[in-house]
This record gives sequence, structure tokens and C-alpha cells, in this order.
Amino acid sequence: MRNVQKVMKQYIILIIGLLVMGIGIAMVTQAELGTTPITSISYVLSFIFPLTIGQFTTFLTLLFVLVQVIILGKDFPKFQYLQLLIGPVLGYFIDLGMLIFTYYHPSLYIEKLILLIIGCIMIALGVILQLVANTIFNPADGIIKVISMKYKLNFGRVKIAFDSLQVIIAALISFWAFGDIQGIREGTIISAFLVGFFINRIRKIQQILLKKRQHFR
Repeated sequence: MRNVQKVMKQYIILIIGLLVMGIGIAMVTQAELGTTPITSISYVLSFIFPLTIGQFTTFLTLLFVLVQVIILGKDFPKFQYLQLLIGPVLGYFIDLGMLIFTYYHPSLYIEKLILLIIGCIMIALGVILQLVANTIFNPADGIIKVISMKYKLNFGRVKIAFDSLQVIIAALISFWAFGDIQGIREGTIISAFLVGFFINRIRKIQQILLKKRQHFR
């Protein structure tokens, strides 16, 4: 019974993490300074085709799972097929966030920066909650983990390369469709650095609070 309650708690935390992350991605996007690297391709494609960022994100995360299966083959953990559920959930939460902020269009640059920063904090919190849940991988993180493990590469470097590749592909698609680069701006680069920065800060605060909790026991 305790194991069932523990698993349920983990998946509830995972869903909350995806919700927070989805809203954070929407906030960064609505800041109108570009979008996050992870949604750069989806954002550009949403300008071309009549589908939302969330819907394209769902398709891309399914592709990420497929790539993991191709790389690992029979070694791909069966329970990680549950990643296929993460894409639609995250996609839905991104679209929900976009809906919430539909009518908010910051005019001043400082307002855009503030919204961008808050969005990055939300994404970082979402990532931390997913780590705390310790269940199935977010497909975007899963593919990075699989590549780094399979080819014995540094996770952080693979993530930087993977995020950069997505931004480059998004830029090429935009240039092909519109003749210039749309949807990718300074906010894309800022968010790439800020999310990692906030994740590290939050984890340090988390460790300090954990030590204090153990001290008072």
C-alpha cells in the first residue's frame, strides 16, 4: 500500500512539474523575445502550419522517444515507453499557458525581460520537480541521457549541442519559409543560460533546506 502511495505521489509531482514547465515555456514565448531552445522548432513550425506549439512539441517528443529506441535497441528500458505520454501532457500544458497569456503583450522591453526571467524560473522549477519525481524521463532529456550514456559523452555538453542543433534547425526552417529568421531572438539564448543557472541555484537551496531539516530531527 505504501509503495502504491509513493508511486502515485511521484507521478503527481511529475505532472505538476510538467504543468509548471509548460507555463514557463509559454511565458518565455509570450515575452516576444524568442522562445526556448526546446520549443524553437515547434514555434517556427506553428507560424507555417495550422497547429499549435504544444501540438508540434508533442510530435517532436514522440520523435525523441523513437530516436532513443533506435540508439539503444533492445536495451531501451520498457517502462521508458511511458515517455510517449509525456509529450501530449507537456504539449497540452504549453498550449494552456499560451492561452492564459494570450492577451498579455508587454510593450516595454523591461517588461519583456521580466516575463522572460520569470518564465525561466518556472521552467527551472518544473525541471527540479521532475527530478524529484524520479520517474520517467522527459523525452527531450531522455534523448540527451541516452546519447551521453551510449557514446560516453558529458551530459552537459550533449545538452548544449542538442539545444544548439534545435535552434539551428529552427532558424533554417524559418529562413526557408520566410526568407529571414523568425521566432528566434535574444530571449532564446538568454533562456538557454538562465534555465541552467536557476536549476543550479534552486538545487543548492534545496540541499541547504534538506541539511537544515536533518539537523533539526
